[in-house]
Amino acid sequence: MTFGYVGVWLFLFFYYFRPGDFYEPLLSIPFAKIAGVIPALALVIAFLTGNFKLRRESKLLLILYADLCLCIPFSGWPGGSFMLMFYDFSKVILIIIVLMMVTNTFTRMRRLLLLQIGAMVLLAATSLLSYSGKGRMFGEGHAFADPNDLALNVVHVIDLAKAALESKKPFKP
Repeated sequence: MTFGYVGVWLFLFFYYFRPGDFYEPLLSIPFAKIAGVIPALALVIAFLTGNFKLRRESKLLLILYADLCLCIPFSGWPGGSFMLMFYDFSKVILIIIVLMMVTNTFTRMRRLLLLQIGAMVLLAATSLLSYSGKGRMFGEGHAFADPNDLALNVVHVIDLAKAALESKKPFKP
């Protein structure tokens, strides 16, 4: 499962930091998708070696996904719903299941939380530096072009950062 954890960490690193948002020539390279192959491969290896055990939460997530798939023919937009479920949401299901399988220690959880905190601090800092002082603040790059997305993510990470700073145990990787 270490292989899967490294893959999840790399996926989240590229998903959070988005190198293409800071250096334009890298925008055409899908780093997160490339890194996402590692957790998918780890899931396949775990399944083939018999180390694949779904937690209760994973099973419930798969049941929810199946229910959503069954609703596609009855939706107001069947073609779009199909595309959304099988091309977008299926990737989310995959990474969540692998994440639940490989994040089995507090140290691994701390490392992932520190990764998210670091990425959002960098994004908030770059957004503040590029803020013109007029109107709403937008995030740098393509991920947080909507000010509401930027605000939601920054507010979410403020609580994580506060918990990390106030923790009795050292919050280090």
